Amino acid sequence: MIRSLFLSLTITTMLTAPSFAQGGLDVPPPADGFGTQAPSSPLSNEPMSELERAGLRPPLQVQSGYTYSTEDRRVTEILGQPVYTSVEETGENIGSINEIIVTPDASIAAVVVEIGGFLGIGARNIAIEYRNLQYQVAHDGSWRWVYPTTAEQLQDAPEFVWTETLAEPGQSRETDGPVPIDETAMPDAPAVETANPNDDGSIAADQLRGATLYSTNNQVVGMISDVLVSDVGTVQDVIVDVGGFLGIGTRSVAVPYGQLRLELDANGNSFMVVDATREAIEALPEYQPQ
Repeated sequence: MIRSLFLSLTITTMLTAPSFAQGGLDVPPPADGFGTQAPSSPLSNEPMSELERAGLRPPLQVQSGYTYSTEDRRVTEILGQPVYTSVEETGENIGSINEIIVTPDASIAAVVVEIGGFLGIGARNIAIEYRNLQYQVAHDGSWRWVYPTTAEQLQDAPEFVWTETLAEPGQSRETDGPVPIDETAMPDAPAVETANPNDDGSIAADQLRGATLYSTNNQVVGMISDVLVSDVGTVQDVIVDVGGFLGIGTRSVAVPYGQLRLELDANGNSFMVVDATREAIEALPEYQPQ
């Protein structure tokens, strides 16, 4: 199975909650590719807002609510889905999607597909560029994920392995760099990628699912239960369960992914922060999947 930077989709690990110091979160500089440093105080007599003092963006997008698109897909609808070699009846099931790699600019770089083996024994993971994966109508009228390839090409594809571990506060991340691919071995199909998408600060999409979301004033906003992906391969929003008690009376709202930041606490544990207050998020209209 994958040694994921944060979470695996087949062996889901919840994010560790942030440690609290006296007076609030002890937040170190943000991880590469996510978040920003707090800016210097402006040369103005106007008092700084809470967001400005924290170095965050005004939550204008958050307050605008969510606009549903019929092309949107939830990550939970993609995970575990089989991938076929074609839409024809002869199309072979090559494996299932167990990870989605998201870049810092909210684009989906790749999906990780588990192939081979029997009951998980002898199985291994390969990364396929998301742009080479197609969602098409099959011969029987159902929809399926398609990656045009052959069993022989998959046999030669290098295994996907996360090479990066979460850096300690104040330290930089280290990676082994891309793994070269022999494209001559696969002339008739898109190259199976193993360029280790996390080299550029990318994260596993399932790092978000199950994570506790915090506000700019260190309040717990809710739990992220799902991620919305557009038809062009970008992460649009996350679905956050807010309100209620022990799951009773909770409701779901959609929060733009661009308003989230991945941070580290003093112990190196990762957590998510939204550039808004808890009240602003709870006031959003309820998310209604179509």
